[in-house]
Amino acid sequence: MSSVCTRGISDETIKKFILWGMAGSEAMLDYPCHLFQIPQSEGVIAYRVEAGTAVVFGDPICPEKDILLLVEAFHRYCSQNQLDVIYVIVSESFSKLCGQKFCKTAMKVCEELIFDPSSFKKSKRLSYRINQSKKHGLVFQEYSHADPLLEDKILELGQLWRKARKGPQLHLGHLDFFENRLGKRWFYVSQQDDIIGMALLSRLELKKGWLLKYLISKPIDIPYLSEFMMASLLETLGQEKCQFLTYGVVPTSSLRVIQGLNKITAFIAEVIFQLVKKIFKLEQKKSYWLRYNPKEEPAYVLLNKDHIDLNNIKALIKSLRTD
Repeated sequence: MSSVCTRGISDETIKKFILWGMAGSEAMLDYPCHLFQIPQSEGVIAYRVEAGTAVVFGDPICPEKDILLLVEAFHRYCSQNQLDVIYVIVSESFSKLCGQKFCKTAMKVCEELIFDPSSFKKSKRLSYRINQSKKHGLVFQEYSHADPLLEDKILELGQLWRKARKGPQLHLGHLDFFENRLGKRWFYVSQQDDIIGMALLSRLELKKGWLLKYLISKPIDIPYLSEFMMASLLETLGQEKCQFLTYGVVPTSSLRVIQGLNKITAFIAEVIFQLVKKIFKLEQKKSYWLRYNPKEEPAYVLLNKDHIDLNNIKALIKSLRTD
């Protein structure tokens, strides 16, 4: 068994993510992480250590046949080092496979939004909005060749977008869109010589599709710019017969305890959950994506204990690096 803390993800690890990663595990590319590995598997578990807790991002990144072997070794390692374990945003399949065996608490907190570009059809309302945006001379295209000047404009767009965001924000990951290029695709919207929008995709080979990591636009007064970008992206992928594009997760209407936690603790957890949603306006973000008719799949938070203490809450906040 080995665990190495790294601030820069190697190309080898990125290739593993491309092969076996899912939406939740993509966060490993944004944060300094420990990487847990064993000789018997090619896989890896990416996690952060905060307040005596190992916080794991998404499902283990490994072949399906290795999951139980890798997770069992990981929990043994954490027990030896007196670390609690929290899995953040894992799939239903992983929750069922490993939840009861290794974790005493399971909570449904999110839903993953999954689009099928191959069957995307615009509603009349969406078509109207897109036509309105096209009147401003917008052009949607893929960035497919080396152009340092264009990259600088896209990076500048990211900084303008971040500065324009108001109120408290969940950490959004690094805005160096070209730091890790393996498995990435970039699309942008131009208006004459100005770059006013961009989308960044990350390859998920396990799903034969893509994660939409960023869909951002310049803070300018062009109506329905984001709708134009998203519809153009879905149409482009649809022409490639792609059937899987995930935005990642959005919160459920209420927290649901599947196992563990007594009634009092579950009530407190629900209050905190609703407060976080209100502060960060997460419900508003969900309503935008629903207009593209995604499929919703449940996502879970798992904890190796049957209760949550203050250190676990601190660990979650620090690991997700809320602004």
